[in-house]
Formats: sequence, structure tokens, C-alpha cells
Amino acid sequence: MTEHFSASSPGPESRQVTASAIKVLTTGWRLSFALVIIGLVIAIVRDEPLTGELGTFAHVFDELITGHSNGFLGLGILVMILAPIVSSATIAINFFRIGDRRYGLITTAVFVILMVSITLSVF
Repeated sequence: MTEHFSASSPGPESRQVTASAIKVLTTGWRLSFALVIIGLVIAIVRDEPLTGELGTFAHVFDELITGHSNGFLGLGILVMILAPIVSSATIAINFFRIGDRRYGLITTAVFVILMVSITLSVF
């Protein structure tokens, strides 16, 4: 039988799920912030214009490889978008790891919805 933890007294397993989600989201936010700042500094130093849209993945990576500010800004935005998706996968894995199938399945469903949404928006 699956144990459920109350919000008032979370067990060590529940804290592990929370800690992993916080770690993924914090790392994603910091990386995203750093990439955006790098992009803005490059734009200011080189007096490069900033675009109003990301473009395709290939365009973002071409801009990044050539050292243009828009590449760093685009990658920063992509990391910002991907952080919650990676976090939901991490949370689902950890729920299954501690034996909580209900929340593991719910979080997996959220992950699948996010992936389908991204796939539909790209194509």
C-alpha cells in the first residue's frame, strides 16, 4: 500500500522529492539568468540589435556558435522553459522511487502533457 505524507509533517522521502525539484528549478533559473546576462552584455559591448523572437532551435544554436548575443538570450529562454519540464520528470522519478505510484503517475501525466504541447508547438 502506498503511504501518503501530510503537508504538516513531511517524511524524509517527501523532503527528498521536494529537494530534488528545488535543485533542478534553482539550477535552471541560475543557468538561464547567466545566459541572458551574458547575451545582454555582448549586445551592449558589440552594439548588436536584439530580435523580438527566438526563431528555430537551429537558428538559436547558429547564433550561439557564432557568439552573437541573440544566441545566448535564446538559449537562456529555452533553459527557462525546459527547467520546469526537467523538474516534473525528476519529481515523477522520485515519487516512483519512494513507492508513491499515485503521485508518480499524476506527475508523469503532467510531463507527457508538457512534452506533447512542446511537440505540437514546434511542428
